[in-house]
Amino acid sequence: MKKSVSMLITVVLALSVLAGCDNSKIDTPADDPPNITDNNDGTKDPESPVSDFKYTENDDGDITITEYIGTAAEVVIPEIIEGKNVTEISNTCFSANTAIISVTLPETITNIGNSAFSKCSSLTTVYLSSSIKAIGNGAFEDCTSLSSITLPEGLTKIGNRAFANCIALKQIKIPKGITEIGWESFCYSGLETVELEDGIVIIGDAAFAGTSIRKMVFPQSVKTIGSQAFGGCAELESVSLNEGLTAIGDRAFGGQSKLIEIIIPKTVINITEHAFSGCNTLEKVKFEGDAPSEYVYPEDEMPIRPTDVHYTIYYHSEAQGFSSPEWNGYPTEIW
Repeated sequence: MKKSVSMLITVVLALSVLAGCDNSKIDTPADDPPNITDNNDGTKDPESPVSDFKYTENDDGDITITEYIGTAAEVVIPEIIEGKNVTEISNTCFSANTAIISVTLPETITNIGNSAFSKCSSLTTVYLSSSIKAIGNGAFEDCTSLSSITLPEGLTKIGNRAFANCIALKQIKIPKGITEIGWESFCYSGLETVELEDGIVIIGDAAFAGTSIRKMVFPQSVKTIGSQAFGGCAELESVSLNEGLTAIGDRAFGGQSKLIEIIIPKTVINITEHAFSGCNTLEKVKFEGDAPSEYVYPEDEMPIRPTDVHYTIYYHSEAQGFSSPEWNGYPTEIW
């Protein structure tokens, strides 16, 4: 699946065509959800009846919800079943349920399985518990109405394609407990604003590809930005890369973005010209440190030099490896 989708995105970017973006997405930002135990009168929302669920006892002696068989539009998952804590939602548990519009998880839930809520096209709001540790692969994929979700500070895993194609989701804050954002985790979602807390090390391949993000600021912890991570982000106009970043993947910012200038920290040692392939508005790529050793693709790998990259390389006068007035075919200037 990863290979096929990545190949599709590569073709799209090579043609400089932004696919999968919906310009009619809802403009109302998602508010932080209320405390799920605190209504206006200080009471809990009533739990859905146990008869609405199929479940099993897991190896820890707790309860895993395996299937939702109810018909309610608003679901409040029970905290305790048969005297045991409900701690997991299994793979595909709610998948393709088009009736539910909101889901509230109890504080006992720690894990959401793969594709647990995928294709729940009417689901607009999810109240996660503060105890959630892992969101599985494709957990909310194709939830096209999902507009409100807050990721708790204790979260440690966002799976591959977890929020792919969530076109109504406008903003997200990635908590510091996350060290790696899975590949294609938010691709072709409606994201316009992303906040990354310090602690994230790896941004996976195509993680935010095809979104409407306008500005990206990377925390000091980020080491690797994967291939096509922000590919096809047509509204992207500002990128602030962090000192400590070491690798920028192939076509990481490729596509018809609005970038005019980008500064490459001196810690970056792995980057090629294709990181900005298709960025026709890009005018300046400024290197803080020495020239990368393999900026231009070898001829045996890419025999035709891309013609859609137009910018000037800027470097400091004391930097090593650059040349003037050209370097690897690019015009250069001192800054």
